[in-house]
Amino acid sequence: MPRAPSCRPMTVPISALTARSIRIADASTAGCIPLLHTSEQQRIRSTMRATIYIRFSTPKQERGASRDRQLELCQQFCERQGWPVDEVIEDLGKSAWTGNHIATGELGKFADRVRSGEAGTDTVLVVEKLDRLSRQETRTTLRWMEDLCSAGLTIATVDGGRVYNDAGLRADLMGVIEILMRAKLANDESQQKSERVLDRIRRNMERAQETGQIITAKAPGWLVAKEDRSGFEIVEERAQLVREIYEMAAEGKGARWIAKELNERGSPAWGKWRKTETTPTWEITSIKLILSQPSVEGDYVPGFSNTSAKRTKFDQRIVGYYPRIVDADLVARARAQVNARKTGPRKGGGHTRGVANLFAGVVVCESCGNRMHLRTSGKPHSKRYWQCSFAARKRGCTQTEMFRYEPFEKAALDEILHLALEDNYFSAPDKTASLANELADIEKTIADKKEVIDRLVDSLARIGASDAIEERLIQAERSLRNLHATRIKSAEALDAAKGAVSPAEHLDRVRDVRVSLDDADTAVRTAARLRVHNAILGLGCKVVCGVDDEDRREIGLVLPANMLVCAFSNDGTVMLRYDGLEIARHIFPDLSGPELAEKVFATFAQASATEEKWTGPEPTTLAWLNRFIERYQENK
Repeated sequence: MPRAPSCRPMTVPISALTARSIRIADASTAGCIPLLHTSEQQRIRSTMRATIYIRFSTPKQERGASRDRQLELCQQFCERQGWPVDEVIEDLGKSAWTGNHIATGELGKFADRVRSGEAGTDTVLVVEKLDRLSRQETRTTLRWMEDLCSAGLTIATVDGGRVYNDAGLRADLMGVIEILMRAKLANDESQQKSERVLDRIRRNMERAQETGQIITAKAPGWLVAKEDRSGFEIVEERAQLVREIYEMAAEGKGARWIAKELNERGSPAWGKWRKTETTPTWEITSIKLILSQPSVEGDYVPGFSNTSAKRTKFDQRIVGYYPRIVDADLVARARAQVNARKTGPRKGGGHTRGVANLFAGVVVCESCGNRMHLRTSGKPHSKRYWQCSFAARKRGCTQTEMFRYEPFEKAALDEILHLALEDNYFSAPDKTASLANELADIEKTIADKKEVIDRLVDSLARIGASDAIEERLIQAERSLRNLHATRIKSAEALDAAKGAVSPAEHLDRVRDVRVSLDDADTAVRTAARLRVHNAILGLGCKVVCGVDDEDRREIGLVLPANMLVCAFSNDGTVMLRYDGLEIARHIFPDLSGPELAEKVFATFAQASATEEKWTGPEPTTLAWLNRFIERYQENK
């Protein structure tokens, strides 16, 4: 009798046939039927519905055949097994080594559907190879597969014709070892690639520093590489737009506000635009990236723009690689505003371009401690009210009362505006601006010099004694000491320039700003309200809305260390005023300035004007008290 066509049989014992690691005829044995069958195999062949997953790591692979190859192989595999394909999910250009495809990609969303039961137990996830699912550390890969399989998912790979399910994870030790071995190989391969990339980056940076030649012609959107690769030329129109973005950020405008303003006035966006059928527009992420780019100051940091490549980001930079396009002082002011928006609890009001709520981010509900939101009554005579966000959404707070905003704004500004608006909230004279730029440049040079010293110290630790490195280290430390001395002199000159405004002139400036808060011109009004809002945040005050025992609505205004505590009725009447600093001045009449600040900080910082201790959102510091006392005495 002629022999039947050769067909590779199952090699697992009968007891393991229900395991997740089931050998199915692969592409080389297409059309063959395994010699051994079980009810589990029959179920997998007859009832499962497939979801195909396609992934590759870099956008460059999109130009190749990776996607089409994976799809074709998976479709053919499903057809052989008799699995109808319900959907195809893709993570194109997402790394499986960093886990980005699981954290933010389509595979992560699919896993959530599996865990929630939306994807049924008759679903089989089909991939070309196991490393399409993960190139992370072996235990991470195994735990992820165990988690989804225990929720009812079946996973199949075209490579090797393997099928994995929950039963197999429990019964087939060899199948688990296979997963670990495959995951180990994939992770090691990615690790080796990363090390080679980092080594190439390091060599390119060393060559650029030695020769002055640029590393790559790819540059930020406001620069173009010179033809001889000796440097970059500035596209002035785009560079000016970047400076405007930093100016708007320094004024306190958030990324959403800036993007909307640029789009409304028709400022063209640059960069690669994936939506080819639409006009490129400014996006929030683009504004945030520009505001954090070291390249605006002239520094090159490899991989900085690749926000997902956390493992391969380089920790060194080339100072002066690009031409600087934004002054150091403007960079510092803009990023200080950006960081101020990140710290502490959500401040709220970030999307309100008219700055209707001057106290956004500092006003809270006395009952639950959560934020108060500004609401507007109906027209034609609309009024603004605060209401607890938790009470409005029925999330456990019982204080549903509304608190009038306009009367409080007027009364509160009478109490604190002259204290909040320091010199730095006004347009500085040219001398102050130049000194501020000079100081910012010195501070950046100090930071760069510290990085150089750290790298030299690391080199000594790595290679041992070296006369050349030790000499460079001595010179760098000497230069750093000189820079610190120069910084002190520059800071003193800047302080002297800022102190040129008299107390009377300052009060005049405050009155001008106060009038501008309700100016008919939208631009003037918005600029003034934004300036006052930032000053209130800088003052560190806290506003508390509550109801007393007689159901009267009251609003409390508190400064750090209880330097000033005011209680207002719902119509803006001042019901209580506690001036902690005035009391301190009477107790210590012979002290002033820094001495008084130290005494207040030691004696009254933890004192409370009420039975319930109210503290500001920021901790009281001696520096804050010094500034507050100086402004307080000027206005007295």
